[in-house]
Amino acid sequence: MKRDLSYTFTAYLVLFVLIVFNLSPIIYMIILSFKPNAEILRGGFLPEQPTLEGFISVFTRWHMAQNFVNSLIIASLTCIIAILAGIFGAYLLGRLNFPGKFIFVIAIIVGFSYPSAAILVSVYINLTALGLYGSYIGQVIAICSYELPYVIWILKDFFTRLPKNIEEAAMVDGCTHLGAFLRVVLPISRPAIGAIAVLSFLSGWRNFMFTSILSTPKTMPVAPKLYHMIVLGLNDYSGMMAATLLGSIPTILIYVALQKYVVAGLRS
Repeated sequence: MKRDLSYTFTAYLVLFVLIVFNLSPIIYMIILSFKPNAEILRGGFLPEQPTLEGFISVFTRWHMAQNFVNSLIIASLTCIIAILAGIFGAYLLGRLNFPGKFIFVIAIIVGFSYPSAAILVSVYINLTALGLYGSYIGQVIAICSYELPYVIWILKDFFTRLPKNIEEAAMVDGCTHLGAFLRVVLPISRPAIGAIAVLSFLSGWRNFMFTSILSTPKTMPVAPKLYHMIVLGLNDYSGMMAATLLGSIPTILIYVALQKYVVAGLRS
């Protein structure tokens, strides 16, 4: 009995320390976003005179409303394209046999085995040559070129584990192969697809590597804009923290709201 209590206490203590360790930067960011710049420079923990000047600066001095719209557009397009291309690519690799399948599988493995910085120059040159530099679709293509192998690999594993008799039964009832896929396989795959949709959206929202070199001031999303604020911030620490907080809120809300689908999809 004492051993069980000791184990439980230790487990909760470790979890508490981990939670504090992970949440402390977020808590400090929230506190700084409500402190005036002069007060931040003086030090101290809690704000003596809480203010919204940091949040006002985000939209008046840095004009970030358009950046949030840009991030929403890029993240939504990334999610849609990654899901559509990933579903069909994963289904082909996971359920069908065709010549050259092994080569495609190796290509997928190679696709997520190198860092995104390794293809940065080639992606920039190719998209610029196609006239897509500074466009939303150019940034989405760059992000999907790196994220799609992960999407295909995760969904491929899910499709491979599904029993093949579910499609055979649907085809016996009159469905074509495509009809069996759309009417039977896809509904069963909703947990996995939902998890991938959330992860793809978050990846598009927070991407910095590609968007920082492929965007213009008009199409720049939040992540590279935050970097510009750090470089050109001119001691606007409150504005930086407020912008970071606002940029984090959508990802936190989406993950919290859809957490059960993410967990269910990854478990499946």
